[in-house]
Amino acid sequence: MPGDLPPRPSMPTTVLSIGFDTVRLAMRNAVLASAGFRVVSASNHHDAVAAAFSSPPEVVVICHTVPLDQARRLAEDLDIVCPGVICVLLTEWDHEGFDDLREPEVLLAHVASLTQTPLPKLGSAAEAARRTA
Repeated sequence: MPGDLPPRPSMPTTVLSIGFDTVRLAMRNAVLASAGFRVVSASNHHDAVAAAFSSPPEVVVICHTVPLDQARRLAEDLDIVCPGVICVLLTEWDHEGFDDLREPEVLLAHVASLTQTPLPKLGSAAEAARRTA
């Protein structure tokens, strides 16, 4: 119909990726970005809260390099800044038995299922992790 606005393209899902090991963090960010997620990154508590405030994420991924007590505190602070935000706490071997960088497809599928985001071909995610290593 004349005068109707065209449909708005959907914005990519924003993922706040947090970790104390900057190499792992960069690899995880590359994997997430290769799947079409908008990635905001932080390597400490203060920067993570500031990033969430300026660019509210739909999902937060907290690496196993963040000690569990700090990860829990961080998740609580992020919930204050972004009420209801989904936090995924990774352990060295996650509860589902995968390493997020050796098997990035599992991490991507999990984040996509939480956000109901369709994923492109996942082969590029594994390649992104290898290129960043």
